[in-house]
Amino acid sequence: MAFAPLEDPQIAVAVIVENAGGGSTHAAHLARAMTDAWLLDEEEVDVEQLRETLENDTGTVAGN
Repeated sequence: MAFAPLEDPQIAVAVIVENAGGGSTHAAHLARAMTDAWLLDEEEVDVEQLRETLENDTGTVAGN
């Protein structure tokens, strides 16, 4: 679950990625893309960039 902006939330996003393993690795990228698109008033999300990010994701969290 994500919401933004912090001080005066105007959007809430919940993401479920089926068969993606544990943690929020993939869901976090998708939630970020959705909130960025809304907050930055973008017409379209860069689907290819998002796909590349998800495909290259090792499923590990930085620092672990």
